[in-house]
Amino acid sequence: MNGSAQTAPSFLNEQTLAGRCPACNNLCDKTGVLIPDHEYDLDYVARYAECNACGTLFQEPMPTVAQLATYYPSDYHSMTTAGLLNRVRNDLRIRRLLRLAKVNGPILDFGCGGGAFLAQAAESIRSRTLWGF
Repeated sequence: MNGSAQTAPSFLNEQTLAGRCPACNNLCDKTGVLIPDHEYDLDYVARYAECNACGTLFQEPMPTVAQLATYYPSDYHSMTTAGLLNRVRNDLRIRRLLRLAKVNGPILDFGCGGGAFLAQAAESIRSRTLWGF
């Protein structure tokens, strides 16, 4: 190993995963990455893998709906829709999104919560199809 080689941060522990890709259903047996929660410091470590057939990044295993409900506090930012501060925050996200999404086509908000951001974005970006998941 030469002096310029770098190691991954300790929280990026590689682990072999085996599961089906949620996009193409390919059986994936590939090294994954463990990522702890950084937003709420939950006692949960998510495992992510990349499909070797289509390149989709996915969590393996996917949490159940019951598990997901325990991950978010009642005041989670994506679930609050009222107020001037929320509209200003969404406006900033919309401006950043438009700078990044230069190719004309649909825009996917993966993890869209209650859809408040998408609803506001639809008011501003009438030329694009918006999807939430």
